[in-house]
Amino acid sequence: MRRSRAVRSAVSALTLMIVVGCVDDDAVAPTDERLPAASVAAIVDAIQESEGVYFLPPLAPSNPSPVGDFNPDLSPGAFVCELDQLGLSGQCVSGDPIADFAPGSFSVGNGQYQLSWDTDGPETGRFNTNRFYRLNVTVGDQVVGSIDLDPQNPNGPGQSNADAYAFRVGETIPIKVWLGLEVLCTGQGFVTECITGAIIDQTGASLALTSNGPQLGLDVSPNSLPGSTPVVTAVLERIDPALYLQLTGEECIPLFDAPQFGQCFRITTYPDIPDGSLVNPALVSICETTSSFGLTPAQQSTLNMIRYEAGTYEALVDAVGNCPVQTAGMLPVPEGGIARFAAQGLNQIAAWLMPQQAHAQVQRPIRLGAFTSSFSNFRFALPGVMIPTDGVGAVIQDGAPNVIDASVTVRDYLGNPVPGAMVDFSTADGTPSPTTATTGSDGVARTQWTVDVSSPGTKTLTASALGLVSVSPPDEQSNAGFLATESVTIDVTVVGPPAALTQNPTGTLSGTAGTPVGDLSVTVFDDAGNPISGAGVTWTGDGTVVGGTTTGSDGSATGTWTLGQTSGPNTVTANVGSLSVDFTANGAAGPAVTPTYSTVPPSGTAGLGLPPITVTVVDQFGNPREGDAVTWTVTSGGGSISASSTATGADGTSAVTWTLGQAVGSNALRVEVAGPTQPFTQDFTVQGLVGAAVQPVTTTGDGQTGTVGQPLASPLTILVTDQFGNPRAGEDVSWSDGASTTTVPTDASGLSSYSWTLGTVAGSQSASASVGSFSPVSFTATANPGAAANLASSGAGGTYPIGSTVSDLQITVTDAFGNPVPGDAVSWVVTGGGGSIVGDATADAAGVATAAWTLGSIPGLNTATASVGALTADFTATGECFPGYGVAQVDGTFDPTEWACASSFDFEANISGGSTPATVFWQNDGTNLYMAVRILQNSLDKVNTLRIDIDSDGDGVAERNDDVIGVDDETGFFDRHLTQRCVNSGQASCGNDDTSADGAGAVDNDGTFTVFELVHPLNSGESTDLAVGTGDTFGFFLSLQSGNGAQGNTQVPAFRVYQDFTVVGF
Repeated sequence: MRRSRAVRSAVSALTLMIVVGCVDDDAVAPTDERLPAASVAAIVDAIQESEGVYFLPPLAPSNPSPVGDFNPDLSPGAFVCELDQLGLSGQCVSGDPIADFAPGSFSVGNGQYQLSWDTDGPETGRFNTNRFYRLNVTVGDQVVGSIDLDPQNPNGPGQSNADAYAFRVGETIPIKVWLGLEVLCTGQGFVTECITGAIIDQTGASLALTSNGPQLGLDVSPNSLPGSTPVVTAVLERIDPALYLQLTGEECIPLFDAPQFGQCFRITTYPDIPDGSLVNPALVSICETTSSFGLTPAQQSTLNMIRYEAGTYEALVDAVGNCPVQTAGMLPVPEGGIARFAAQGLNQIAAWLMPQQAHAQVQRPIRLGAFTSSFSNFRFALPGVMIPTDGVGAVIQDGAPNVIDASVTVRDYLGNPVPGAMVDFSTADGTPSPTTATTGSDGVARTQWTVDVSSPGTKTLTASALGLVSVSPPDEQSNAGFLATESVTIDVTVVGPPAALTQNPTGTLSGTAGTPVGDLSVTVFDDAGNPISGAGVTWTGDGTVVGGTTTGSDGSATGTWTLGQTSGPNTVTANVGSLSVDFTANGAAGPAVTPTYSTVPPSGTAGLGLPPITVTVVDQFGNPREGDAVTWTVTSGGGSISASSTATGADGTSAVTWTLGQAVGSNALRVEVAGPTQPFTQDFTVQGLVGAAVQPVTTTGDGQTGTVGQPLASPLTILVTDQFGNPRAGEDVSWSDGASTTTVPTDASGLSSYSWTLGTVAGSQSASASVGSFSPVSFTATANPGAAANLASSGAGGTYPIGSTVSDLQITVTDAFGNPVPGDAVSWVVTGGGGSIVGDATADAAGVATAAWTLGSIPGLNTATASVGALTADFTATGECFPGYGVAQVDGTFDPTEWACASSFDFEANISGGSTPATVFWQNDGTNLYMAVRILQNSLDKVNTLRIDIDSDGDGVAERNDDVIGVDDETGFFDRHLTQRCVNSGQASCGNDDTSADGAGAVDNDGTFTVFELVHPLNSGESTDLAVGTGDTFGFFLSLQSGNGAQGNTQVPAFRVYQDFTVVGF
């Protein structure tokens, strides 16, 4: 930092502005693009690590205010510290703030953080004028920007505004840079700041913020600057081209080999301003003389800039002493002369306007025009401008007055009004009065323009500057200048009668019936296409149009169209005189109001459909709504609907068929219709009633078994329902059991019951139940007999051979009604005469039981009894002997009673050592032949075999197949027949065994008698056996064998001499 000779001035207020945020091409980014809210420590870390956030040095004061929200965590603070003696190092002597130097706190204003510090207060005396100070801007404990202050600055320690920005990494923008080179001037023992050399107009510069920090791309040609080329480093990532930017290099190029001095530079960016409205800084050339310090300031010439136009600068020279102004390629310009500089490139200019005494220590770049009053001997004027004011853009309607006030305002560069400027008014479209006017103290020149309204169109009035404007003598507070433009124009429009009418919009609108559909606009033009204001507009057609009855300055009238209340096409016509345009719109039905429904009956038949249920949806004006969703839900009762989701049709209706649940009872249906905010809901309740009866069915009582004359255990029951099984109460049921008919109505459960008393006839019985015209329901039951009440008997009662079997004994058990009683236990008992009885233990299905009664062996009365419970039946039979008829037990034991009625004869049986008496017995019982031989002997070894040859056909001749039976004490019973050989040979023992031995035989000796007994069927059915019946006669002879192996010891009557045997029947 270098200090120039200072002239002390009053200390004024310092205002510092700092913006913390992210800026895009045009403005600070929206809130969600800024650095996220976080702790100050995190923010500082991000700054220190160069990860996307950089804080720039202060910018020039006239920045446009960025827009957007500020992050509260990035709110800055400030403190003041003292720099080193010359400020060359740019470092604070101490990192601590100076006590009592309180710059205050930041507040948010105009989109920026702003700090106002009144340094003209009691703290002013605390500044050491031999020191430099720095106002540091902080976020948390991190210094993010600063402004250096010089107490000797004639502007005060820091009369300035400044902004600081934070931007994101990764973007590059073009900028325009003016580079001014500062060199040290020395003299009189102190350092003075001088500016000489060239300013570089560098339009190809670019700024970028990289991960390594901010970089400026700038091509500074070495020969464009005196001395050596400076090292250019700068800051900025992205900024609006209209902003002013400071880029300060911290490196100086050595001059005069004096290490304490250096050649430093600052860079300032300005808007790219077109010709005629500039603003480039005015600098001054310095004449130098040599002194003991090397360079000593001399008198300085002054250039008063009077014009910049079309690339050329003009300046009025105020030369002092021997220090004339030098221009490139020209001779020195004397005092009062005009110096002209071609502005093909600012680096071609060799001499510049500069304050005569540039003693202010400038710590940041400035636009010099903004600080004119800061330098006591600074005189210069900047180019001015002439601006059209009154009358611009006026419109003269058909028939309206055609005289208007017109004016222009003349200002210098700083915007100050310029008085005394001569302005000429001229036009081909009427007459101005006056034609020449002089600007007043407000810088305004005025005239009245009578406009030619004979034809519509644009009319032009031209205002031209006549010459220089000067102020004599010039001073620090006023400016004199040259008009920067030669002429300006004021245009008005003359409008003719209505000739055309346009409309907006032109298409068909869509809206809701009875509600505003939008704004309708018509514009009225004359033949020249000029809009006509004040034209009356009438609106006719559907609905209403509010407003838009008179055209405005742009010839248009706008009204709001509310559609008619009936949905469908709408048309409204805008009329301006004979001109008209039509607007069309389709008015849709509005939001639904509460729907209406068709009448739903309170009850219906269970399982059957109700009449269709219809819902109608309309808007508030009764317009049907098409396409509204309708949801139909059965909520109870179990029924169904024809569709669960429907939509209203063009008539606003939708219908479904509701089939009730099949069960009797309550049914519920919920209908939901889409509404503007929530569905409309309607609940319906219908009672499902029982339907018509169907064919009755049996439930209980069929197929029972009971007792005649008694009620069945369970009643007969039928169920009467509708087709879905719902019981029908009160149905008359006619019951008939063949004996009687009874009517029993159904109960609440649909049931009708009948107690059936069976008839007195055992067996299957039937009954029926009839309901209306339906087929009778049949029931059957089995009637069992009652308890045994009667016992009838039959059989026996006659005379029978003793020992014979009487097989016709029978009893019949019946109940009180004469029905046979089956299954009762029957007891058979012989009560007299001996013998035995075998009978059925129970009565059969017919109540019958039979028995076979074998009479006793003693002639006389035989009695027997059959009993069933307490009931009894008695039987009697008389036993007598019938010769040849009887039954014997074949066991080898002779029982005289068994053979008492048998036929017999005695004979002598041959035995070893003589003979012994013997008797042969024969009898039959109609089925079997019984024979016995009783021999008096004390052992079986005397006679051990009995053989009986039978003459089967009774002709007395032995023939093939005649039956031979017998019994042997060793081999037992045998059954044989004669073969032809036996017949021919006449052998007594000859014969072949039959296929089967039919009969039985036994032999035994009781110590006195040897007894042979045998039995053989009268007709076994075998071809080689005896085959006779009652009344038939056959013959037999017997052979007895005595001793072991003896043959034919005895033949009775004789060998093949046959004893007749007639079968006795009974």
